[in-house]
Amino acid sequence: MSARGKGVTAVRDRGDLLTGLLVGGLLGAVAGLLLAPATGTETRAEWRRRTTDAAERVRTGTYAAAGRLRARAGGVSAMARLSAEDILRLVRRGVTDTRDAVLETLEQSAEPVAGEGRLDPPAPDGGQPVGGEA
Repeated sequence: MSARGKGVTAVRDRGDLLTGLLVGGLLGAVAGLLLAPATGTETRAEWRRRTTDAAERVRTGTYAAAGRLRARAGGVSAMARLSAEDILRLVRRGVTDTRDAVLETLEQSAEPVAGEGRLDPPAPDGGQPVGGEA
C-alpha cells in the first residue's frame, strides 16, 4: 500500500473512532436519564447547582492564579529594574575612573607653561609646547 493509501486509512480510522465515541456517549446519556433515581426537574436542579459551583471554583482559581502571576511579574520587573540601575552605576563608575586616569596621565606627562598655570602637551620637535607662546 502506498503512503497516500496509509494516510487515507488513518483518517478513516480516526473518523470511525470519533463516530464510535459519539454514539457511545449518546447511548450512555440516554441510559443515565432512563435509570436516574431522581425526576427530570430534580436532575436539572442538581446539574445547575453543580455547574454553578464549578464555575465559581474556576473563577476563584483564575483570580488566584492571576494574583500569583502579577506578584511574580512584579518581582521580575523589580529585578530587571535593579539590574538596569546596577549596570548604569557600573558604567558611570567606569567612565569616571577612565576620565580620572586620563587626566592623571596628562598631568604627569605634560609640563606647565611658565606663568600660565595650564598644561600643554610638549611640541613634537622638542621646541615650544603646542599652544605655548614664542
